[in-house]
Amino acid sequence: MSILSLRNVSRRFGGGEALIGIDLEIDRPQVIGLVGRNGAGKSTLLRLLPPFIHASSGSVEVLGMDPWADPIALRGRMGYVADQDVVPAGVRGRDLLALCASVYPRWDTTLIQTFQRRLGIDPNQLFSSLSRGQQRQLALLMAIGHRPELLLLDEPAGNLDPAVRKEVLGIIIELLNESGTTVILATHLLSDLERLAERLVILSHGRKVHDGSIEDMTRDLCRIELAPGIIDLGGLAHSQLLLAQERHGLATVLILACAPGDAGAVVAGLAGPGAVVLDAKGMTFEEAFIYRTRDLPAVTTAAARL
Repeated sequence: MSILSLRNVSRRFGGGEALIGIDLEIDRPQVIGLVGRNGAGKSTLLRLLPPFIHASSGSVEVLGMDPWADPIALRGRMGYVADQDVVPAGVRGRDLLALCASVYPRWDTTLIQTFQRRLGIDPNQLFSSLSRGQQRQLALLMAIGHRPELLLLDEPAGNLDPAVRKEVLGIIIELLNESGTTVILATHLLSDLERLAERLVILSHGRKVHDGSIEDMTRDLCRIELAPGIIDLGGLAHSQLLLAQERHGLATVLILACAPGDAGAVVAGLAGPGAVVLDAKGMTFEEAFIYRTRDLPAVTTAAARL
């Protein structure tokens, strides 16, 4: 049974498109990092699944089901932590956990009490009196207490200090190992993804621009420095290998979509004779994310004197 299948999914709001032609298949338990800049479509994609919103076009299948055919049954097999918590005034943590226990037949009170002690959450406090970080922790407990098959996390570690964030990530890993839960984690904290995610899906302006491992993402990107001189970048620009051009003092720095070891041959084959490679380096995860999701200006194809 497929865990998740999105086929050519788009979602429009008014005159704009939040998602455009998304294809995504998940067929085994794993942790998937869902990343992109603000407005890329991450939260919209997650909200299609419980489901809270309809896709404008395309097909959505979750745990072998049409989400709108039986949403109550589906939500009993899923956990969801939204990027913002909406809880009525006067509600205590224990009230929220008791409500979850009454809704989910598979609610594991022992599991919740164990994690509650580890996180230091006082269930007798009003939800509104908890810190933002404690509210996020409680929301996570509410989402995992029934040991869901699919766990959707939208910025779950926001406003958590590093020590607590490490504890939260440890809980997610334990749940994955013990229950075979598939986790889709949308976050801006790239360091967390490096520790946790087996697979990375990047959205940019509503489109999927990467789907693979972190190593895949960084493997074919490099930063090269060219010696000063008259450089014709026309061939590189038309090959679509040139992602960006920068000035560092007198040097020209290029971001290329190729492995560092291939940079010399690429430049020799597609740039003018004035392009001499002084240095070629691979890119970090954060650098690769920035260049794969940035709005790139048009690169001039004329010769530049630097």
